[in-house]
Amino acid sequence: MCRAWRAHSEDRTRFPMSPFHRYAVSAVLLAAMAQPVLAKSTGGLIGDAIGSVARAAGNGSGSEVGQGMVSAREPAGLVSLLQDLGYRAELDVDSAGDPIIHTSAAGVGFSLYFYGCLDNRDCDSLMFSAGFDRDQPMTPAQINEWNRKTVVAGAYVDDEGDPFLESYMLTGNGIPASVFEGAMDEWEYVLGDFLDFIDW
Repeated sequence: MCRAWRAHSEDRTRFPMSPFHRYAVSAVLLAAMAQPVLAKSTGGLIGDAIGSVARAAGNGSGSEVGQGMVSAREPAGLVSLLQDLGYRAELDVDSAGDPIIHTSAAGVGFSLYFYGCLDNRDCDSLMFSAGFDRDQPMTPAQINEWNRKTVVAGAYVDDEGDPFLESYMLTGNGIPASVFEGAMDEWEYVLGDFLDFIDW
């Protein structure tokens, strides 16, 4: 991730930000760096920080998702698109009351968690997540081999040594459906690679 930030830092397009927005972005990023990153399934500081920055920059609730666009703000639209793409997709509610979509790819089930939600609605981001209950636990050193070589999705092991693969996507008020479709293709591809990596 650091390499990607450095690669884009030299040629990024600058845009004006108000003093409030600069303060909000700085405060959220400093808070995220000052604390350990929690497992994404518990809310996650990174996901919360990015969502907070987007809302501070004016990407909050109250806007409708445009035609040909999809967003975490409209879970049913994502379910419909997934089904149109040939995936099984079921909308449910997680333990925090936020939406969650259960689906599958590469022969295994995974979930789309929703983040940046306000009162369990108006979410602004997604987390693709797949976990695997292995008979033989994996070590952090083993999973770090994956993280050193892969950009699309990061992995970690829980306290029982079971591996998880996750990928974050900020949708804000909407992204083109074709972009989400491309992300699904990329996720399915990297998920297949991960299955080989963990010998599933």
